[in-house]
Amino acid sequence: MSSAFTIAHRQHLPDARLTAAQRRRLGHMLRCLDGREEHASHFEVAIALFGRRLLSTADWHDSAFRYQTLRLVRDGLKMVERGYRQLLRARRLIRETAPAPPGPRVACRPRHTILK
Repeated sequence: MSSAFTIAHRQHLPDARLTAAQRRRLGHMLRCLDGREEHASHFEVAIALFGRRLLSTADWHDSAFRYQTLRLVRDGLKMVERGYRQLLRARRLIRETAPAPPGPRVACRPRHTILK
């Protein structure tokens, strides 16, 4: 087998600076922005993200999915305007500035937000 074949079929490892939930949220934000660019309503974007069976037109105005969709659009726009650098620096800055505490390691991770 050629080296090009093995490189093309090598398993992709996710960026360790982001948790699975953060990667999923970023993907949702991008899909919201794509829907906005295609002039889809927030309801149509929510159906694409969460599925038709979880959403109803009657409950849309008080739906948690509506508020989540609005936040995803808002945060996606912030990310496009100024958030990419912060996203890439988030974990690296914490590792560089925080010295390791003496003693045994604690099995918990600090909470981080992508946008402030």
